[in-house]
Amino acid sequence: CLPRDPILSAAADVRCPRWVDWFHGGLQFQIAHHLFPRLRSDRLRDATPEVYKLLKEHGIPVHVHDGIWGGVAATSRQLATACKEAGQKPWFIASGSSLQFPHVFWMIVHIVLLIVLPLSCVGEQFYFYTWMAAIGMFASLLVTPLVVPCIGLA
Repeated sequence: CLPRDPILSAAADVRCPRWVDWFHGGLQFQIAHHLFPRLRSDRLRDATPEVYKLLKEHGIPVHVHDGIWGGVAATSRQLATACKEAGQKPWFIASGSSLQFPHVFWMIVHIVLLIVLPLSCVGEQFYFYTWMAAIGMFASLLVTPLVVPCIGLA
């Protein structure tokens, strides 16, 4: 019989194509990883159907999100719910989709820096200064305190 492990009930997998497995490093298979922590990451995909079957037989729910954006959306909703339960207003607008704005912003920055600029054959100096601007934005966010009302849960 499987234990009612709180880690298992909180773990979730992310459904994605096989070709992105290397990029995730096995992190998209959290459920199988928590049951078999010593199983190599390249074997987790093969073990996952059997793990799902075993959990279903024991009545343990399996949480699977569709792609990385599904995982981000689920996490954003969970954080918004925790804020509301604590009597706080979730950051930064009431709707759950708006919580993904920072993720979408940084995804666009990465696409521009890693795909658009190299393919557009801009000069090396422009490319360098664009990277420095992105690094500057990121560094300024690291040193600037983000005022999030939900942090003060006490």
